[in-house]
Amino acid sequence: MNNRFKILFSSICIIFNSCFPSFQIDFDDNIGENPSLGEKSRVDVGSTIYSEYNYQVYKTVKLVENVDHQIANIPMNSILTGLEVDNITVYQPYNNSKLVGIILNDSDNDGDFDRIKNWIGFVSIWQDLNKSAKYIKIGGIPTESGGFKKELVYQGLSKSTIKVLYREYVNDIARPAFSQIVEYDLDEYGKCTIVFKGARINVIEANPTSIFYTVEKGFNEQ
Repeated sequence: MNNRFKILFSSICIIFNSCFPSFQIDFDDNIGENPSLGEKSRVDVGSTIYSEYNYQVYKTVKLVENVDHQIANIPMNSILTGLEVDNITVYQPYNNSKLVGIILNDSDNDGDFDRIKNWIGFVSIWQDLNKSAKYIKIGGIPTESGGFKKELVYQGLSKSTIKVLYREYVNDIARPAFSQIVEYDLDEYGKCTIVFKGARINVIEANPTSIFYTVEKGFNEQ
């Protein structure tokens, strides 16, 4: 590399670094169980009876109004994930290559986005939206940082036998790493206890479309 090229390259790097803002991704820790132990619950067939989880999610919101601006148009129902850019909480469109670098901010924290900018460009300033756009917070999108989730899903009743699907998610929370169908016979009173991988669930009533139960013990309980 000749000296002239080295100088040019170094100058570009200095300019780029001075214009490029500092940022970090906004995460939430998603840790817990559902439902709580001892709580009476009813779910439909195909729904989760019980789950335990510990993983990180992106802070996530959904637009309930369109964003219309010369910088970008973002339709309602778009999903956005959180960032901290230059110590300001902002949201970017999720998984949309056409809107890379576009961020929105709620400057007065009233539940409406009121300004927009493209933070990747060399000239990057906040611009007010012509009309503020409402958004709502929704369940976070799992990150790629790992974690786990375990759940039991009601699969219905055949004669006097209930079927339950066990699913286990590890590291890639978006896809189950392991699954297994287990079956339990109801007694003469239409009750039984689901026991699997340490979890104990007392079935109060089951039919082909729903199950009524309480969780006595979770997967990780001793």
